[in-house]
Amino acid sequence: MAIESKGIFTKIDNTLMDPLTTTMDNPITYLYCALAAQLKALCLLYNTFMARLCLCSRFIITGCEKTRT
Repeated sequence: MAIESKGIFTKIDNTLMDPLTTTMDNPITYLYCALAAQLKALCLLYNTFMARLCLCSRFIITGCEKTRT
């Protein structure tokens, strides 16, 4: 599997994907790989959305601090 990933997915890919690809006949392994692929797609969609939102001139993202009285 040649998928570029960052963060936790890199650790998952490096430690689990090689052993899992040798046992793809196992239904649990197949389900894990399918769920991992869907999670990567969802993460990519979220990152793309946030990148576009940050580049949009209509939105200004600021931090909100509540003052204590």
